[in-house]
Amino acid sequence: MVVILVAITLTLLVLADWLLRRNNEAGGEVVAAQLPDAKTIQLVEPLCAGGFHVQPEMSYHLGHAWALEDGPSRARVGIDEFAAKLVGEADHIDLPQPGDRLVQGGPAWVLHHGDRHAAMLSPVTGEVVAVNPLINEHKVSLSKAPYTQGWLLSVRVQDFHRDQNNLLHGDLPLKWMELSSAQLRSKLKSGVALSFRNGEKSAESICDMVDEAQWNDVVHEFLLADAKH
Repeated sequence: MVVILVAITLTLLVLADWLLRRNNEAGGEVVAAQLPDAKTIQLVEPLCAGGFHVQPEMSYHLGHAWALEDGPSRARVGIDEFAAKLVGEADHIDLPQPGDRLVQGGPAWVLHHGDRHAAMLSPVTGEVVAVNPLINEHKVSLSKAPYTQGWLLSVRVQDFHRDQNNLLHGDLPLKWMELSSAQLRSKLKSGVALSFRNGEKSAESICDMVDEAQWNDVVHEFLLADAKH
């Protein structure tokens, strides 16, 4: 009798695990990839601020990169929707490789869109341990899933919470995103049709709406780095 009960229990546990994994895969909201020691994190619905989505779980660098604790001494990093739509769908991203070291606020990766390029800054300090293989294989749209399947790097960090002290989190990202949106619309109002308002979706590729001089200014002001040619 005991053997039968054990067998039934094991069967139920296997079934429950299978159902949970299937639901997670169908939802497409699990940030963690199959990396050693990575946590499986179910994200809540993103919030909208100034026409851009903000994922509440993330902590944000002022250069529009995000970081999320992703296991013991590990952080997942990527770009927010503001940066993704600013640059447009990336043709290619120059990413650091496993073993490379990042410094918070230092150069991290370069986004390429046509003949426009933009460097971005790292939100954390640490060693790159994994790169999302889907990105440059174009198996995921960075502009459509910047917080989920569109993550860029997994980084081994010494102290995530120390890095987080220099990032925006809690209620601050929503206010900051609204301000960034207002500043962008004010900066580009001359000759550029950015008609979105708070609660509406932003344009998909702002990069294509501006000339070279405006692009350089936008990258410098909002991504805190230089446009590359």
